[in-house]
This record gives sequence, C-alpha cells and structure tokens, in this order.
Amino acid sequence: DAWAPNPLDAAGVAGAIAAPFPGVVAEVHVVPGQSVDAGSVVVVIEAMKMLHSLTAAGGGFVDEVRVAPGDQVASQQVLITFND
Repeated sequence: DAWAPNPLDAAGVAGAIAAPFPGVVAEVHVVPGQSVDAGSVVVVIEAMKMLHSLTAAGGGFVDEVRVAPGDQVASQQVLITFND
C-alpha cells in the first residue's frame, strides 16, 4: 500500500492527468469531448507489476487523450487533458 497511489488523488497538473511514475498504458476509458465526473477512472497504467487506475479530480470534459494502450509513459508525463 505504501507504494500504490491513493485512488482518490488525481496525479497531475491543473486540468490534466499525469503519470505518477513510469509504466505502460493498459487501458484508456475516455475519448475527446466525453464528459467525466470527479472520481471517474480515465486511464489505467501498469507499473511495478500492478494496475493503477488514475481518476479525474473534478467534473469536466476530456480535451485531449495523449496516449493509447501499450504506450510507455514517463513519470509526470501528461496523459489526458480536460476543460470545463
């Protein structure tokens, strides 16, 4: 548990979800223009032999999806951006 991100915390910068650590994108649950609610799972990455669900911090609309399943991601790489 000490190494896993808190699922209630969204990793990233304002208006975006960023990878909390290096990994591989396992699933993308959103498309541009889609409405999301706070806590909605938007992307799942595989790291440290575990799946980690990254969630939206607040409600809004998906602006950009910058990754696809199978993509390698770096720590703090922006994966999804949002707008109001």
